[in-house]
Amino acid sequence: MEITDVIEELGLNSTLGMALLIIAGAVLITIILLMSYFNILVSIASFAYPNARLRAMGNPYVTKRRINELVEMAGAQEVAQEIVKEGYNVPLNVETVGMEEAESELEAAQIRFLKKVLASSPVSLKPFMEAFLIKYDAAQVKKALRAKQNGMSPDELRKKLIPVKAVDQEVLDALVETTTIDEVCNAVKNTRFGETLIKTASEHRGDIVALDLALDKFFFTQLKRAITRVDTSVRETVTIFVGKYIDITNIKHVIRAKHQGIDTSKTEEFLVPGGRILADWKLSQMVEAKGVSELVTELEGTPYIEPMREAMQRYQEEKSLFVFESTFDHTLLSAARELESSALIVAGPTIKFIIAKEFEIRNLKAVLRGMCENMPAEDILPLLIVED
Repeated sequence: MEITDVIEELGLNSTLGMALLIIAGAVLITIILLMSYFNILVSIASFAYPNARLRAMGNPYVTKRRINELVEMAGAQEVAQEIVKEGYNVPLNVETVGMEEAESELEAAQIRFLKKVLASSPVSLKPFMEAFLIKYDAAQVKKALRAKQNGMSPDELRKKLIPVKAVDQEVLDALVETTTIDEVCNAVKNTRFGETLIKTASEHRGDIVALDLALDKFFFTQLKRAITRVDTSVRETVTIFVGKYIDITNIKHVIRAKHQGIDTSKTEEFLVPGGRILADWKLSQMVEAKGVSELVTELEGTPYIEPMREAMQRYQEEKSLFVFESTFDHTLLSAARELESSALIVAGPTIKFIIAKEFEIRNLKAVLRGMCENMPAEDILPLLIVED
């Protein structure tokens, strides 16, 4: 049936009928556009309170001013008194009781903070936050693996382990009672890590480094899958972050392998595909490089060339892997800060907070340990990751 026939059946003249149809079409288009805009507004509104809360909490100990204040304090007890104000319930007599209890509390505080962020995150971002927590589940398994390798007693290990999510108290109790690396792998067989660990332990004969890398690769695989599960309003921000995080992790992995002389097949096995800048063929070229110095050439034309050059200059003098770890950790923190600015009203502040929180915890551990060992401030400061 023609449009003119419809108009005639409605008893309208052609001019009026066409005018009404045009108006109806315009109204329909307007509604569609408003619905799209409405979804954006809803997404922005859902982040308003969580972002305000995160800004209020902040990450004070990745700022130069607050870190300098800490390292200039009289001792570990004064540092402990200061950081307790920020929610870190470390023992005030840390110099007497030692660092073990303080480090456990700092790690537990980090997990508490992350769980708070997860609880208050909008539904649109929750799949990403849930995937991010996998890193801390994996960290408990890594502690257990190293404990068995080093002959740590069950009581000592129990003090170090912290329940997270998949690795809950029941799993931790099972880990404590293990005596070998293979038993650790079997203890988590019913968790998300089970298949990966048992397979890797079998193929690499319980190699701790291989098991560590396998857990890292599993974490990043889950983080990548979360990209497809978050809402479209935050997907671009999450995609950019995960891609850069993978790039930086792969670079550090290849540098570590070259520095330690790990063979190419093992290096390539644990690379994480799907970074933002470094394609699979580029990663393969990096793996085939003859040594750390050749990696500078491989990163030409990428955003990672400047930090690589900066670290290489120090590496040639110090021959320490730490210079690369530190430089690319700064790169990751900078990437998170950039996202905070570019996605300020949606997921940017959350991503920046959780990454900065990791470095804040590491900084606090380093400052407290340095103080306990009577290290001068000029020796502590280079160990810290702070915002530029």
